[in-house]
Amino acid sequence: MKLGPSITGMFVAACLAGVLCGEFTYRSTSCRNAFGLVGGRGRLLALVHGAGIYEADVHRAMQEAMNRGVVSDPEQTGEKIDRRSVLSALVANARAEDLARYAAISRSAFDHEYDLLRYQLRPEQKWLLSLHANGWSKRSLHSQLAKWLQAREWIEEQIATAIKISPDECLQYYQAHPEAFSQPIRFRASHFFLAAPPETATDVVEGKQRAIKTFSDCIAEGENFADLVSTGSEDEATKTRGGDLNYFSESRMPFDFFAIITKMRVGEISAIVRTHLGFHIVQITDKKPGAEMTFEQSQPEIRLTLENLKRRAAVEALKAELSRKSDFIALPAL
Repeated sequence: MKLGPSITGMFVAACLAGVLCGEFTYRSTSCRNAFGLVGGRGRLLALVHGAGIYEADVHRAMQEAMNRGVVSDPEQTGEKIDRRSVLSALVANARAEDLARYAAISRSAFDHEYDLLRYQLRPEQKWLLSLHANGWSKRSLHSQLAKWLQAREWIEEQIATAIKISPDECLQYYQAHPEAFSQPIRFRASHFFLAAPPETATDVVEGKQRAIKTFSDCIAEGENFADLVSTGSEDEATKTRGGDLNYFSESRMPFDFFAIITKMRVGEISAIVRTHLGFHIVQITDKKPGAEMTFEQSQPEIRLTLENLKRRAAVEALKAELSRKSDFIALPAL
């Protein structure tokens, strides 16, 4: 059946009205605010190129920051978290994701970041359960991770010029901070370790004392130190490499442990030593005296230090600029 001209016109007008109504709803802050309240996300706090940011988003971001130690838990510290700065960061992130949506990312970069996440929870079943418990699926995680990588690449492009470091800047920093480039005395040592921190039960401590005495006797009888460490030490980070702690200075070790090290000679194996961490048997394998580092030796570290300082400032400036580019942001105090 053919539609007459008047009916066709009415049909087109109705379609246009529907589109305009949908666009109004999409852009209208009052409608989006109402949807947020009904949907349990709270008030609409910002609108960034159509993406809404709600009270629930700010709360979640604050919780994530506290979990990472970026901000303090107000219930423990009594400090007031600046919710507006959290909101500004969310606005900046949303704007960066929008501007970066066409940025190219390599498959290898995506796979690397995805594997870093997945390997934190093994086996595969535990990983899948964790995703579902947090409201994610593999598909949604892939999508969000791709957005994050695109935003990261876009941000790096924006700040590339601002974080360049010249040789003159490195030299000026070296001359202004001579104390930072005095290398302290360093030791290299391996240790056999049994944990017995202060809260350890008395019977457990006594058992550890007996156990390390047995290992000490084995060493005295000529058994290989590294072999004994690999079979009995409780320092999981070093036992697979014979207890090697690599080179360290005073700033890297607990005071009571370092105090023992300074009294020993290279090649010497200590008697049983107790610190606040537990019981140790220590072997000194090398010692390097303190020395002044030359500019050439210091330059890689200086360059990294200056680049980090400039990167932080450039990212903060970019974040401030992006946070001003929202279509709407709530003015009342959060």
